[in-house]
Amino acid sequence: MNKINPEIRIEVTLTRHNGKPSGYQFRYTSDSGLVAPDGTIDLSNFGKDNVDLVFVLMAVGAMQPSFPPRPEDAVWFADWPKGAAPPPPCPDAPGLAHSSFSGFQVSNASTLKFTDKNNDNKRYTYALRCQVPGEAKPVVDDPIIINK
Repeated sequence: MNKINPEIRIEVTLTRHNGKPSGYQFRYTSDSGLVAPDGTIDLSNFGKDNVDLVFVLMAVGAMQPSFPPRPEDAVWFADWPKGAAPPPPCPDAPGLAHSSFSGFQVSNASTLKFTDKNNDNKRYTYALRCQVPGEAKPVVDDPIIINK
């Protein structure tokens, strides 16, 4: 019998914001109660290992942002040990942190899914990267994941 991981669906909405380095404000919503509007995912008290995180880019009017087809271009991680000073914003190079995350997939242009093993008592900054129609470069945000 296959064990089914708990799944947290996270809707990501982008709005134009000239004060942001990327030019867009990212807003994260989830019914789980574990995701803050700034994208911080706090699994420190969740009590379960192997949590599937599903990011869904929401359409804004006629605009549909999309993830790059390769997961390694869609999300980058940087380790942020508890008690350490904050790392610089947005990891700036590919890195999937395979010791803590696995099963990366972009199942369609607007959905990114991966499994957080949630068993290492660490924090991570992650760069969520997507393409917005009409923008020359990927748009990036840098939230945090806190594991138990």
